[in-house]
Amino acid sequence: MRSIMAALGAVLFLAAGPAGKAAAAPDHNPIIVSPKDEAVVRSPVTVTIDLNGAEVAGHSTGPMAAMLGMTNMPAGGKGAHHGHAHLIVDSPLPKAGAMIPMDAKHIHMMGGAAKTTLKLPPGKHTLQLIMGGDDHIVPPDAPRSMLVTISVQ
Repeated sequence: MRSIMAALGAVLFLAAGPAGKAAAAPDHNPIIVSPKDEAVVRSPVTVTIDLNGAEVAGHSTGPMAAMLGMTNMPAGGKGAHHGHAHLIVDSPLPKAGAMIPMDAKHIHMMGGAAKTTLKLPPGKHTLQLIMGGDDHIVPPDAPRSMLVTISVQ
């Protein structure tokens, strides 16, 4: 019994992480990997994203879901288990229930795309990701990235 309690204590200690704090649940919001916030860049700007397990309508679009065929759907595809990231450039995020336009400020990252290249004029620009369904509608509580501000020289 003593060895079982010692083993259980060791497991709890390891699960708690540093300083006895409980391990945090993974953040399932998409991430703009590059450019980093406050970066100074030249145009054209290559934006790299990571979906980081983000979900659309309760269905993961992360690495495990990719193996199950439930990630960024190719253009023209339909299905309840699919969605994709939308890169919003120099614009506010669309509200829940709104359709995301297809234009230079609303880039649809379909077909598993993890990179896109933007031609941006010199000055400050904002980048942010929001997940949307295959119907391009923003679901309630859609996962979103942090806002990234860059300066283009």
